[in-house]
Amino acid sequence: MTSTTSEEVKLPKLDASGKEWTTWKVRLQVVVASRGLSGYLDGTMTKPIDPAAGKSAGWTATTPDEVKAVAEYAKTLPTWVEKDAKVRHIIANTLPNSLFIRLANKKSAYEYFDTLSALFEQRSVVVGAEL
Repeated sequence: MTSTTSEEVKLPKLDASGKEWTTWKVRLQVVVASRGLSGYLDGTMTKPIDPAAGKSAGWTATTPDEVKAVAEYAKTLPTWVEKDAKVRHIIANTLPNSLFIRLANKKSAYEYFDTLSALFEQRSVVVGAEL
């Protein structure tokens, strides 16, 4: 693995073949945890749900509960977006282009990590068994 340096993190680049996936994964988890962002990586910090989702295009909050839900959403969404982007940035800066392109349509750090896990977890099990 070659190293990559950014202002936020020094984490080895993941080889495109997934070689050393397990080591890279653990290091990533430690870096993300050290920033208090583990929930974005493991999917437990989910994106706030837009109260207008599923409603007609002209929907407006009218009840006190709806008004409260809209205000809460407006307050929490920017923070979620920023923190999720920080984790995606950490991951993106440690990937070769051939892996990063596979994540282009993913919408969250969890989706990034889940996609990489699906690619390399089984390979890691096979390599471990061969050792």
